[in-house]
Amino acid sequence: MLSSQPAVSEDIQGVTQKGTPTFASSDPTVKITPDFKLKGEDGNPATTIPAKDTEGNEIGTYTVVPATGEVTFVPKKEYTGKVPPVPATVIATASNGGKVEGTYTPKVVPVVPTAEPKTTTDIQGATQTVDASSLFAAGKATVNGKEKTVPLNLDSLTLLNEAGQSVKTLEVSKAGKVVGTYTLENGVITFVPAKDFSGTAPAVEVQVADANGTTVKTTYTPVVVPV
Repeated sequence: MLSSQPAVSEDIQGVTQKGTPTFASSDPTVKITPDFKLKGEDGNPATTIPAKDTEGNEIGTYTVVPATGEVTFVPKKEYTGKVPPVPATVIATASNGGKVEGTYTPKVVPVVPTAEPKTTTDIQGATQTVDASSLFAAGKATVNGKEKTVPLNLDSLTLLNEAGQSVKTLEVSKAGKVVGTYTLENGVITFVPAKDFSGTAPAVEVQVADANGTTVKTTYTPVVVPV
């Protein structure tokens, strides 16, 4: 009699995972041969197949090593694991021609970067700046007792206009009057106030993405003290 034990693995969003189902024969004269295949959607054997979630969305790929049965799951960066994956089915063949199936199921733990608003204060007419990266922190998750991090992609730092569009420069107004201009350059946000403006400037929305493309946004608000 042929039997199998499923394999499972777990890691954070965007990370390649691996697992190897195990196969056995209760008859000592029948051996499992090193010629493992994946079962495709059409039922035919294959080495690489699309990985899909339980709603039918393609979330990456499964690839099997024929000699060992090890399955590699390469997820799409944006796949968060919210909808679970359909397990990969591995087909093993015995020396007597018999076949048995085993499964490998990866679990993906979502990771989301975090953000906090920032405020700076200076006197009327003075330029104010803030390091845009200081508004954000890389997302973290704990897997199997280990904390893991998805780094921020600081090249993705951007200001957002009122329409939510990415811009590097943004003029802001109060009561129909221009009160200053924001500029993002080399990771630094600069606010140049109008010479006659004092008070709290309209906040600018700032956004960043992590290495998986997951975005988060927050605000930067300069306060101008009258002199």
